[in-house]
Amino acid sequence: MNIWTTKKIKDVILGDLSNINLLNNDTFELDFFKKANFHDLIILEYYEGYRNFVSNYNFKGYLGLIILCDFKKGNFSFIPSLKTAILDVNKIGIEKTKELISFIINLHSKRIKNLDIYANKEGKFEEAHLDNFIEIKSQIVEKLSYCFSNKLNIIITIQVLEEGRKVNARGTGYIKDLNNDFFIIEKIRPNQICYRIKPEEPLLFTFPDKECFYEAKGRIIKKTDDLIFVDIPNTIKLERRKFVRVEPNLKNPVKVYIHIPGEENEVIDCIDISTLGISFYSQRELPLNGIYVFGLKTPYNDRFIISEGIIRNKELIDEKFRYGIELDLSEKEIDIVADYIRKREVEILDLLKD
Repeated sequence: MNIWTTKKIKDVILGDLSNINLLNNDTFELDFFKKANFHDLIILEYYEGYRNFVSNYNFKGYLGLIILCDFKKGNFSFIPSLKTAILDVNKIGIEKTKELISFIINLHSKRIKNLDIYANKEGKFEEAHLDNFIEIKSQIVEKLSYCFSNKLNIIITIQVLEEGRKVNARGTGYIKDLNNDFFIIEKIRPNQICYRIKPEEPLLFTFPDKECFYEAKGRIIKKTDDLIFVDIPNTIKLERRKFVRVEPNLKNPVKVYIHIPGEENEVIDCIDISTLGISFYSQRELPLNGIYVFGLKTPYNDRFIISEGIIRNKELIDEKFRYGIELDLSEKEIDIVADYIRKREVEILDLLKD
């Protein structure tokens, strides 16, 4: 954890305290946002002009504390909200101010871990797997037969409109019958999925094999009120990730905070999320396999998640890069994301009722 301050505060109050970084009075905001970590502290003289800085500090996802030292007899023109302490130096004195700041620093340092992580450092992520496709029809039928004979769930995905954008709604079913040309899906839940789909449309589905999943897209031959007839697909793709991925609501987004040393934190909306990772668009160009610190804030939970992440996928689309990030989440953080996904899945399924 680093401490950021100005020369006046260092000379008058902080003295020889360790991990101090000096900021220029004229450029302190730009310098801080380019160089500071999520949990760093900043100690400044109380000044009305810092109001915007305090707001930006919170908006950009910083989790440290701001300490404002007032030398002007307690005439507070603004009182910041969370993560900010104001010390009336004239009232409590220099020595007491030093004691309070030392106490705050020690308390804060005990509850955080240092996240001085930089791009392309050696992390704890495994090497990415290449996509594995099966294109031989007899082998595809064999894989589907395992799901059929063991009466395993097949996951069906269709798209529904939400706020003018298509999002994926998922349901489940079982393979009722299977031959070399097509298969039949029954016991479809929720029932609205069957009502929404149309013959000749493609159907995205995922089904289990012995220790993995396969993802495929097949053409709907016909349907009844409770059955879907689907062509045997030409290709199936091995899906090693057994993780449900959802698209957040545009009006209630999942916020992503990208921390890159030497640059300002970027705050953007996540376009999809699972317990394994996230995707988002950014105009910044970052290297594949680069490792950075990512902040994550989900709806329905006040906890701010900070995690290492590695860039697994990168695609240039309409002058922006779409990134797929694998995160290294703790068990508690996985529970937070999983809880959000469950609630978001219910929201999306409610769209089928319209």
